[in-house]
Amino acid sequence: ASLFGINVNLGYVRSAGRTGGPMQMQPFFSRRIGLNDNGEPIPIVAGGRFVHRSFKQNYGAILIRQQGDSITSHTNFFVGRFSQNLGKQNRIGGLLTVKNQPGGSNITGTTDMFFRFNGVHSLSSMISYSGSTNSGKQGVSGVAQYNYATNKWKIWWTESLVTRDFNPEMGFVSRSNVIGTTPGVIYYYRGDKLPLKKWIRSFDPGIDAQIFHEASTGKLIERQLIFYPIYFNFHNAGYLGYGLNDIFQHLPEVFSPLGVSIASGDYKYIQHTILGSTDPANKFKVFGSLNWGDYFDGRLTTGDINVLYAPIPHISVGGQFNRNIFNDVGIDKTGKTVDLYSIEARLALNARVQLSSFIQKNSENDLYNLNARFSWEYQPLSFIYIVFNRNQCDYALNQRHREDRLITKVSFLKQF
Repeated sequence: ASLFGINVNLGYVRSAGRTGGPMQMQPFFSRRIGLNDNGEPIPIVAGGRFVHRSFKQNYGAILIRQQGDSITSHTNFFVGRFSQNLGKQNRIGGLLTVKNQPGGSNITGTTDMFFRFNGVHSLSSMISYSGSTNSGKQGVSGVAQYNYATNKWKIWWTESLVTRDFNPEMGFVSRSNVIGTTPGVIYYYRGDKLPLKKWIRSFDPGIDAQIFHEASTGKLIERQLIFYPIYFNFHNAGYLGYGLNDIFQHLPEVFSPLGVSIASGDYKYIQHTILGSTDPANKFKVFGSLNWGDYFDGRLTTGDINVLYAPIPHISVGGQFNRNIFNDVGIDKTGKTVDLYSIEARLALNARVQLSSFIQKNSENDLYNLNARFSWEYQPLSFIYIVFNRNQCDYALNQRHREDRLITKVSFLKQF
């Protein structure tokens, strides 16, 4: 992980498609620099970074000035990060971010820690404060997670809090005004009664919960109980599992996923999941998931398939297909199918010179987006980037707009 990143999982990520805790909290997110709120690139006027690393401590700072555009005024960004290792397995740290614009500044201060006890117990936590001089609003967030991990058990319990006015403008928070509780347990069985031991490495049933209350009122707004009675890990690092998700959700207002309007209210429903993957080290890899069952007041079936082919280390080509089938969902009892296609490719002359591209198409509005990036590490940790973006979007009166952008970036690093 980057020196400037703080990673505290709000649940436990087991494998693709099996997660504990949908909340995300990052006091600093690098994509907040160089992009406006619509995801469109903004030119960087100038910037610099200083980093010091050692076995005992790390510290660094970033200072960047960003040009203004039609949406955002010119902005100055500052990030400072410090971390201190305590022994071999413990760490404390701090992070300070400042986003300065003509109208005022947004400041975020964060402290974090990680402690491991006896090799099987660990405790991590993060506390953040944010304040904005232009609005006068202040807020806090915090998360603490306990983990217990042995060859037979994985147990975790996470508590998190985000107040209504917590707003790290250089970071990311998936939801505000919420208290989250996300415990879980997984049992790893590798005993003699395991069938097909030539292929199956372990049988790993588990259960976890995701419970969210509104911080200002204490009202329950979401609860998910996720059971995985069947989950196999294979010797080749592939996996296959079946899960059952019992869901309660309170919608305070109309919710419109993929253009389907769902009325406010309380909903209880159950969904099923099958997920799997072949050997990730193979030249040809396939992984994906199938979800089906109730969805608010109707039904939803979602399929996701990913294919990756890498014949040699210098070349990889992949594709993804995602399909969502709505039946009798929402205010209008909508029934429709929405597909998302994507293709990506990566070519490498060597470890220093690479070309990658990504194209995505949405059947809902027949729009596509294209991204291509060339990178050259002309000397250690110093890069030249050339990026081409093509984005399509629909405006009012059925007007389709296409925007092409070419971005160049040169970075230089001096080590001493």
